[in-house]
Amino acid sequence: MNCANQRDKITAEQYLQMLKNDELEGDLTAIFGRLRNTEQFWKKPRNDVNCMTQNYGPATWFLTMSPSEWMWEDLGEYIRQVNGVEMANKTVSELLALDHVSTSRFIDNKFQAMLDLITSSDEPLGKIIHYFWHREYQSRGAQYFHLMLWVKDASILHKSSIDEESDMINDYNPALLLALNGNIDIQYVGEKTAILNYYVTKYTTKSEKTNATDMFNDINSTKSLRSRLYNIGLRVLSNRECGALEASDTLLGIPLYGTDPQTTIRWLDVNIHRNRRVKSKSEMTALDPNSTDIYYDSWIDNVYPARPD
Repeated sequence: MNCANQRDKITAEQYLQMLKNDELEGDLTAIFGRLRNTEQFWKKPRNDVNCMTQNYGPATWFLTMSPSEWMWEDLGEYIRQVNGVEMANKTVSELLALDHVSTSRFIDNKFQAMLDLITSSDEPLGKIIHYFWHREYQSRGAQYFHLMLWVKDASILHKSSIDEESDMINDYNPALLLALNGNIDIQYVGEKTAILNYYVTKYTTKSEKTNATDMFNDINSTKSLRSRLYNIGLRVLSNRECGALEASDTLLGIPLYGTDPQTTIRWLDVNIHRNRRVKSKSEMTALDPNSTDIYYDSWIDNVYPARPD
């Protein structure tokens, strides 16, 4: 209720009834919107991608790139140079386990180099005019990347036509496969129907799995709402499962997603949801049941409009 559409007029009576029915507990985990890789964190990027598809049309390519860090001897050489002679005789797998920070830096640099290649004048996938990318973490902890790529003057299909291949080889681009020296999978999207576009958009911005909801339900329901919120906050913020490479990315400030420099998204809709502070239960009870004056005064809605000429 603290994040409401200004056009939605909810009365004090309706609010108190929702409070009584526990209907306001549905989105309590929204407070974790700034916690990286949670479902709440990915809501805005998901809306950004939807905005891009509405303005640019459907993406042309959906590309996934996965590292082969055990095979990247240049990664081993980099970690040896960073750490000195004490790691001279260690294998690549041992180096990765001993220096996660350098590994994260290398993989991020490798990805940025691949992005430069994809958008270069060599045009291995055509002239890329827009893109969106998302960094994800595999079960073993290593980073891999999903990209939506828009190609200039690419064909757009009017209905879905996904071919089924009998072999087990991923679709690939030879130039990218050679440059990455890792696994890639590339699929042509370029179609207008909503189903495939929705799948690609959602898959590109999927979040980590979380047990926050189950955790909230497990907390003793006899406690007050304030106590339950406090407990879930402590549990989620102090017990989130996180791999060493993801922790390194977080500490290094390496982003989880990004767009091309030509894309700037600003949410300026007049219906934008703004945070408002809801009045206390005692104040709400004292109001006329049909009153919609359920929020405290704010600078934007009350003070500023009433300023002197």
